[in-house]
This record gives sequence, C-alpha cells and structure tokens, in this order.
Amino acid sequence: MTTDQLIQQEQVIHAMITRSYVDPTGKADPIYDGVVEPTLYLVAPARILWILKEPWDGDDREGGGWSITQELLNQQPAKMAKERTHQPIIYVTYGVFNQVWSWTDMPRIRQTPEMAFLLRSIAYINVKKLPGLKQSNNDEILNAYRASREVILQQIDAYKPDYVLGCRPHMSAIMNDLGAKVEDIRTLESVRYAKIGSSVFLDVYHPCQHTITRARYINDILHVIANQKA
Repeated sequence: MTTDQLIQQEQVIHAMITRSYVDPTGKADPIYDGVVEPTLYLVAPARILWILKEPWDGDDREGGGWSITQELLNQQPAKMAKERTHQPIIYVTYGVFNQVWSWTDMPRIRQTPEMAFLLRSIAYINVKKLPGLKQSNNDEILNAYRASREVILQQIDAYKPDYVLGCRPHMSAIMNDLGAKVEDIRTLESVRYAKIGSSVFLDVYHPCQHTITRARYINDILHVIANQKA
C-alpha cells in the first residue's frame, strides 16, 4: 500500500462516515477519524489501530464537522499527550515500536515530550462518530456499531493493521463479525485476544480506565503482543 492509495481509501471512508452518521436532531455532524499521518503509519515498525467509543465536543451532543485525527492528534500531539486517554496509547506504541515490553523500562512522557509524536504514527477511530458525552453509555455505543458496522469494518480493512486494540462493549462484536470463534479467543490477564487474518485483535479496557493500574494495563497489552512476535 502506498501513501496515495491510503489517502484515497480515507476519502472513500470519509464519504461513508458522512452518509452513515446522521444526527436526527440536525444539531451535530460527524467527528471524523482514521489514520493520523498516512506516511508515518505506513513506515512504522508496526501498524496499530485503536477503536474507542465516541468523541466529545462539549456537553450538549452538538457540534462536530471536524477531524479528531487531523485537527488534534496530528496537529496538537503534545496537547493530546497530556490527556489520560492518550497516555497509555503512547506508552503501548512506544513499547511495540521499540520492543520494550515493560512500562517500568520506558521513559516517562513528561520527561520525554517527543514521545507525544508517536500519536502521529497510529490509526485512531471511534465506533460512534457523532459528538457524545464524557461518560459513554455502553448500549448507545453498541447500537452505534450495529447501525454503522460497515464503516468500522471498512476502516479495519483499509488500514491493514498488525494490531487492533479496542475496548468494551464493541470489541467482542467486531471480533465476532470478523469470524473469530469462541475457541479462537484467548485470555491473558486483562486482555482477550485473537488472531484474525493477519491482524491480532486485543479486547482491552478503555485507556482511561480505573479498574487496574496503568502499569498492569500497559504490560498486559505488551505481553500479548510480545508473545505474538516471538
């Protein structure tokens, strides 16, 4: 895949998002997502796609019409690196790219600000692409996936990721739709995972979770990926 081919795929997906995510109140437009910087994504040591829940654009479910990947992650990675959601993503990316399999052995973002630019080398999408709330409703997220799964599955296919990391409630549905059987799915610590085609899918907690420590969250993910590479 070339950069131009990936950009063309993104244009097709952009049009699909516009058609599929329509606010019935007319007060919101989609918040677009995808590959942050195509050239960097294609030359990265591994292609990593995160699938999260929904974007935020204020507390009234209105707004949208902009791109979270282009206007925030690409243009303002240092600002994004200060947010709790994006810090585990940066650490996981650093670990995979540099084959450092423990959070303890990594530099810290606050001491190594250039780590923020790793956000430009990934793909990042939301299941629900209309503006949502800071606290997501899992039923709404799952319903959004069921209504627009064609878009999400097209994004996965177009980006050809090595690793797809997604949170609950939608990741199990995605894995099932892509053909994963019960016997294909394994569990290691806090991660459920399966090899589907050439990609490894990891069903994890949301990066902003408070259920386990950050160290365990990152290390569990890296342990799975390290075992896949061995």
